[in-house]
Amino acid sequence: MPRLTKLQREQNQERANRAAEIIGGYKSRITGEDAGTCLRDVLADLMHFARANRINFEDEWVAARNYFDDELNGLM
Repeated sequence: MPRLTKLQREQNQERANRAAEIIGGYKSRITGEDAGTCLRDVLADLMHFARANRINFEDEWVAARNYFDDELNGLM
């Protein structure tokens, strides 16, 4: 894995912090469970959202995974 710049590391940390806020919100308002269970609930809710809005969740998941890999490799 290539070494990321300071800016890339900061941006990735910002992304992780945003996700932590979402998980924290689920933990306090929705499930009261641990972070892993909250993550599963968020993903399931996003699947419901995608279906309701005729968005292909699986296609977006693959695109997000590729985007994530690019961010980890400093390609973004």
